[in-house]
Amino acid sequence: MLAGLTEEQKRDKIRTDPMIARCLAARRAAEAKMTRSRRGARPRCSPQIDNAQGVESLAD
Repeated sequence: MLAGLTEEQKRDKIRTDPMIARCLAARRAAEAKMTRSRRGARPRCSPQIDNAQGVESLAD
């Protein structure tokens, strides 16, 4: 789609093409969603030891 265009033409096309604008907006939204989910993420597992007496937490 941008092959064969000069750098200036590419920048202009990226700024004005609605399909490219939708794609970039979706990409930004996905990146923002990932950033928000990482910010409040809880650890996937708590540190524990399995032994014969049961599970012990390492936090104690």
